[in-house]
Amino acid sequence: MKALTYAVIAALALGLGFVLGGMRHNHGHGADDSSPMPAPAFSLIDLNGEAHTPERYRGQLLLINFWATWCTPCVLEMPRLDAAYQQYAEQGLAILGPALDDSAAVSAFLKDNPISYPVTVGDQALFSLMDEFGDTLGALPFSVLIDRQGLIVERHWGELTQAQLDELLETYL
Repeated sequence: MKALTYAVIAALALGLGFVLGGMRHNHGHGADDSSPMPAPAFSLIDLNGEAHTPERYRGQLLLINFWATWCTPCVLEMPRLDAAYQQYAEQGLAILGPALDDSAAVSAFLKDNPISYPVTVGDQALFSLMDEFGDTLGALPFSVLIDRQGLIVERHWGELTQAQLDELLETYL
């Protein structure tokens, strides 16, 4: 009985680590479908009131990084994302950062932690969009890579390391 209890605890810890620890990475749109799928339609409004839609980024490699000010892994990866954006924007890389926070919290955060790529703000509607992109648990950070034709080619749960980001950019840029 004791061995069974330890086995159950180990399985739960492993599963929790998989979900929360994040380094889950998969190609395509669905976990069982490795073929690229069209990105869902969306319109996200940035802090300046400007709309961001898939059509706006057609012809570019778009990395959408869902984040929140209270999410430590999200905050840790932001300087890497910003550096990549500054380095590769002229080669067609676009990054969009939908934040699961209110405008005041995001504005205050960005004052202390400025980044150069556009940030949008959302509420429950962002969870629905994350679900459409394949993040059914609402885990953060969650990144989606959309190719120049508007197809989802990668999804990543958890903090993007420099090595993972470099691999994505080398593969798709």
